[in-house]
Amino acid sequence: MMKKIFTAIILAILIFSSAFNSIYANTRELTNSAQSMMNAGNNTAALKLLEKARTRYPQDHQAFQLTGIILFKIGNTAKAESFFKQANKLYSGDYVSETYLGLIELRRKNTKKASALFNSALAKNPEYPLPYAGLGEAELLNGHPNIARMNIKKALTQTLDGDTTTVQISANIYKKYNMTNDVIYTYKYYIDNNSEVTNPRDLAKIHFLLAQTYEKLKNKQAEKSFREAVSLHPKNAFYRESLANYLFKTGNIPEAKKAFDNALLLGKLSPSSYYSAALIYFQSGNIQKAKALFEKAIKQNPTHEKSHEGLSAIALRNKEYSKSIIHNNIILKANPRNDTALYNNACAYAMLGKTKEALINLSKAIDVNKNNKKFAETEKMFDKIRNSSDFKKLLHQ
Repeated sequence: MMKKIFTAIILAILIFSSAFNSIYANTRELTNSAQSMMNAGNNTAALKLLEKARTRYPQDHQAFQLTGIILFKIGNTAKAESFFKQANKLYSGDYVSETYLGLIELRRKNTKKASALFNSALAKNPEYPLPYAGLGEAELLNGHPNIARMNIKKALTQTLDGDTTTVQISANIYKKYNMTNDVIYTYKYYIDNNSEVTNPRDLAKIHFLLAQTYEKLKNKQAEKSFREAVSLHPKNAFYRESLANYLFKTGNIPEAKKAFDNALLLGKLSPSSYYSAALIYFQSGNIQKAKALFEKAIKQNPTHEKSHEGLSAIALRNKEYSKSIIHNNIILKANPRNDTALYNNACAYAMLGKTKEALINLSKAIDVNKNNKKFAETEKMFDKIRNSSDFKKLLHQ
């Protein structure tokens, strides 16, 4: 009899163990999938999977930890903190959650508590780089930039597995304190030491961030870094768009046109980029293509002033004066002192023979920008009203 009872107990334990292992494995699978989604930038889907994982196995500290990391990244610090604390409660050796709790304390300027959490995390895993970056910011807050640099350098030397989290946090720390040269050093150090192990897309992101930093400094190295980002992640439309905008701003129009064309093949651009691309086509004489791009900008942003200006100019060129007025009035509703819209309205009304309306708009355009008086002196579209005494009076007053 005892033998049967013992056998039944063993069997029950085995069944329970098998069921537990199955639940745990399934939870790990959900957490791993959520990690992949987070890395791909799909935070919403990742959070949904993690909610399932926590419901299925409430003792899994990693599901709570990863939820906290995503919430921290998207700026929901208060909610992130509660998940990190729960993860730390489930597993006292969770140095990752402890580090992020330290970063949260830094946001509160509580350097003493933050430093204690970072040092505790390092005691559990001295190889983990992020606490060193946190200690660096704590030292910056305490007014010790040289010690801060030593800690952040330690964080960077520990980051040799291709992970980009530490480098981005380190660079952002320096950005907060306007230490631009240190930002550049951080990105370049990572690129020089992780190129062989980093996922090309992650490396492209660091090149892109470096390019943006150079661009703010008006450093010509920006172009090289933008091109590196595009080369490493050629299907990223935003990188191509940013390269095109940089080339456009710096006057390299032929290369900008190529870059915009490539970006357009990959997907939607921002309204300002559609405008810049349209302007290139307009100046090269491809009015139809320019018009289509101005219209795409307006589809995304119905009040995009510059694109309405472009369509107004095309309408004037095509003798569609009423259409030009429509675009100008959309601009003037939002910005009554837009002198381009006022001047174009004056031209359109003049061509329609509406002298009064033309002179009202021209007068306002001159009030905003005195140069419009010079333009009006030779503007052919004013020939119909040039002999008007009021027109002469306006130009000579």
